[in-house]
Amino acid sequence: MNQTFLSATRLQKTNRLICFVSVFLLLGIKINAQTLSIASGISIPSGLYSSKDFTQKDCGLAKTGYSINLVFEDNRKTRAINPIIQYTFNSNPLDQDAIEKYVKVLDPKVIGLQSYKPWSQHLLMIGAKANYYNSNYTLFAKASAGLGWLSTFGYTYYDTLSGYDIIKRKVANENSLVMSIGVGGNVMIFENIDLNFGYDFFYSKSNFGKPSYVDSSGKPIGTSESYSPPFQTASIYLGLSFHLRGAYQKK
Repeated sequence: MNQTFLSATRLQKTNRLICFVSVFLLLGIKINAQTLSIASGISIPSGLYSSKDFTQKDCGLAKTGYSINLVFEDNRKTRAINPIIQYTFNSNPLDQDAIEKYVKVLDPKVIGLQSYKPWSQHLLMIGAKANYYNSNYTLFAKASAGLGWLSTFGYTYYDTLSGYDIIKRKVANENSLVMSIGVGGNVMIFENIDLNFGYDFFYSKSNFGKPSYVDSSGKPIGTSESYSPPFQTASIYLGLSFHLRGAYQKK
């Protein structure tokens, strides 16, 4: 049963990733973008999203994870401000030790709690990037907003008291407005390739409703309280920028 849960979750995750990346590429082609930046880094959650305080019903229990960024920039001219399209995939694992201790306080018969899916977010945003040009490097600040597909963690556990072989907390999803700000820089390493680094902060107000629970046969056995921790995380990343249409020229 656990393997079935994992396979279904991976398939859904793959389909969403293909969908968001396809839209991102189509938008980049549409605006005739000149530069593609690819970067990855650590994702550091904050606020309720990372809280382990169970006196707050919306504590998110998110731990440090990772993010992947793709950015198209229209920089056909050396302008102070350029339009950008950004796709970000963000993932933060569940603090399993914290949730297991809490669940066991509610029900001492719980055993074998296991996370089968981390927090994850697909973010597609449009914005602007302000640049400061130098001969061998560029500094920038950027801001963007768009649509986020937000998905909660999921876990399963065995409960000898309830009589169920396995109980699964199902994943909840929501589409929501997401905003981002960031700073960073590019350092030229080849004629058409730069080293790219920076810091991004993401925020989205979310409301996932009441996550449900099912038994090993998939039969609903209840719901939790309404769950709405805001998505709030910072990403520190490193990557490469590729200038796709001729050499990058700073004037």
